[in-house]
Amino acid sequence: MSFYRTYYYSSRGDCFKHLYFPRDRAGGRVPFPEDNVSGILDKLKEVSKLDESLSRSRRTIRDLILCNPFDYFCTFTFNPEKVDRFNFSSCKKKITQLFNNYKKRYSIDFRYIIVPEFHKNGAIHFHGLVRGIRPEDLTVPEYIWYRDHRHGSLRLAKNKNGYVDWTYYSSKLGFFSCSKIKDYEKCARYVSKYITKDLMGLGAGQRLFMASENLHRPELLFDCDDIPCMFSSPDFENKFVRVKETSDTLGVLPDYWSDIGSCSDLNDPPDPPDRPCSDGQLLEEDIFYPRLTGDQLKF
Repeated sequence: MSFYRTYYYSSRGDCFKHLYFPRDRAGGRVPFPEDNVSGILDKLKEVSKLDESLSRSRRTIRDLILCNPFDYFCTFTFNPEKVDRFNFSSCKKKITQLFNNYKKRYSIDFRYIIVPEFHKNGAIHFHGLVRGIRPEDLTVPEYIWYRDHRHGSLRLAKNKNGYVDWTYYSSKLGFFSCSKIKDYEKCARYVSKYITKDLMGLGAGQRLFMASENLHRPELLFDCDDIPCMFSSPDFENKFVRVKETSDTLGVLPDYWSDIGSCSDLNDPPDPPDRPCSDGQLLEEDIFYPRLTGDQLKF
């Protein structure tokens, strides 16, 4: 039995997101061919479960970003003298404790959503979005840490470009950099792309991303079993879900919803970059302004 859901994004251009799931709520799938041997079948089911988990996490991150205002895209790296950079549990505990302490002591409006990433040597750092850092806590230090990609190490250098630092973080845990967001919807897709199969090695029960409590989510307007797919040309499709985002309720909601304004482009698959890109990925310069400097902060 299939099921169908419709979400409403009032904060992102009055958009309806329609999702059709060709399976039941208990996680049933379209049966595999009967002639598969049991060992291959079990392996395929494991791969399918992994792919579905990654897809679900990416959709959740996009929803959280699109329904909440954030100020900066940030990178958080750990100083090996202060944190075991190779221990995910330790890094996660340290950074979330720091965020929670900052919120309680200095900024009740502080919010975050961050995703871990592994360096080639296995060390962990985080990328994500934040809001609510007090302006007076962003400084332009005389010296900053930068990553020497030739040796994979952090080095101290003169801050010739006036890059901004959040000293509350850097003085306690490590390196910090941030950029203002230029294109919010592309940013949502960009951050979700950090959810990769590499993160599945974090261990059973570990979340693939961390986020503040009480972040807004899209409003669920319709949820029903055994409803046919109401659209023929999905924006995104895999074996778990079909997705369509429009300003039209597609007949699953009362007619008055159709008078809601036009929908911005929130499609699940990444848009083509504004300029040609050799690897087909979104270009950071199209999504974020350059790394934040003191001069930018003044405006």
